Amino acid sequence: MASTVAKIAHLRIPLEDVEKVTNNFHRDNIISRGDFGPAYKGQLLHYGKSITIAARKLDRKYGLGDVEFWTEISLLSDLKHPNIGSIIGYCDEKNEKIIITTFEVKGSLTGYLNSPNLTWIQRLKISVGVARALSYLHHDKGRDYGVIHPDRYLAPLAKHHYENKTLKDVINPNLWNQMLGRSLMKYSKSAYSCIMDERAFRANMDDVVADLEKALEFQSRLEKLEEMYQHLKIRLEDVKSATNNFSNPYSPCDDNPRFIRCVAELDHYDREKHSSVGTESEVKLLRRHNTVAIKRLISQDHELDQQVFFNNMEMLASFQHPNIISLLGFCVEGSELILVFEKNPNKHVALCKTTIVENWNAKIENFEDAEFIPLNQEDEALYLPYISRNVSPFHLDPEYTKTGLLKRESDVYSFGVVSFELLCGKKAADPIYLDYGGHQTHVARSRFAAGTLESMIDPVIIYPNKDSLDTYTEIAYKCGRNPSSTSIYESCP
Repeated sequence: MASTVAKIAHLRIPLEDVEKVTNNFHRDNIISRGDFGPAYKGQLLHYGKSITIAARKLDRKYGLGDVEFWTEISLLSDLKHPNIGSIIGYCDEKNEKIIITTFEVKGSLTGYLNSPNLTWIQRLKISVGVARALSYLHHDKGRDYGVIHPDRYLAPLAKHHYENKTLKDVINPNLWNQMLGRSLMKYSKSAYSCIMDERAFRANMDDVVADLEKALEFQSRLEKLEEMYQHLKIRLEDVKSATNNFSNPYSPCDDNPRFIRCVAELDHYDREKHSSVGTESEVKLLRRHNTVAIKRLISQDHELDQQVFFNNMEMLASFQHPNIISLLGFCVEGSELILVFEKNPNKHVALCKTTIVENWNAKIENFEDAEFIPLNQEDEALYLPYISRNVSPFHLDPEYTKTGLLKRESDVYSFGVVSFELLCGKKAADPIYLDYGGHQTHVARSRFAAGTLESMIDPVIIYPNKDSLDTYTEIAYKCGRNPSSTSIYESCP
């Protein structure tokens, strides 16, 4: 005990000073009552700076005493973490034992749990902060001991409702509408793993921190996108009205059956009129009524599907190009995730994720596996060890399958595969190529090199201009060598 007192002697604050700043512990200055005793608010001059403090005064009638007092002071003086309360000092005079800490303006969490003003993302930030603090307490490289803090509240969602998938029944409707399903799934699963009856099945705090940070990341991404593309937001009630409460004829998407498509008449932001967005009233004036294609995620049980949704949304909202499908709007309300696209009258080509539009022009769509890379870094590569099940292996860059690294040239290879599909009039995976190794591209490249590619060309093609055909086949062949997409475009006949 003597060594502990000596170690923290610099934190000692005279009782007279504490009495002065709390108005002699006047009841009007009480800010809370706990197991330790009442806490008083005050303004203390500390190292020449006036700070607001909370002075917790030990009341032995609650069962705590000297041991708990010195233990807490010793720990607080040793623990340094942004999510753990900071100790200012202590007082041990005239049988008074007081712990002085910084005053937290917002107060206790319990005072906010039922507040309609506490948003979902704020709740996530609180959970992440508590989890980080507990992870630090349990193990930190700078200490040779861990700390257990039994007075914690990490699982605000009822275990019963999680197990029975009825969380919506106990969540405030206003809060529910703020929640991204992917974020809620990650959060509730993490909370549930903390309250398992058997300790052996509970998560460790490092894993909890990682899960909660992911939940916060998902929700933050949504809020960022909603802020950036607020002019593209479409109300759920408007979508329901346009689709007769989703009773319009629909069909599963070729690339993912958990997404469905339908056609409807809907008001949406007119991207063709303005490149910049003004006030909310100006946005309303820039809307048009049009026939659109609606893509709706009908199940959020698969985390990857929600990633697909937001990848599509983020990519397409940032693009404006005549050969890329236009995103006209989106709706993210409660459990509904909906994208609104321009409607194309012709058929969707699933393998190459291309839509044929008027005048036989083409538009690229479906950006679930797309990734942003720096524009000024030509040799930039992304390590992506996993690409979704919706990508045809016949269109994947062989270098990617070996290394897991994607580059711009990976798209060039995929373009070459599509080019040969168009030339041969068959899919790359057509069974006709089984006798040749099962891959159209390999066969086509081999025959191009041998000068016998003409035997593979779709017989319905009429090409009076042989120079055009030769240029086209040479481009398709070169794509296997991964030149830049710019040089390919410049070579097009």
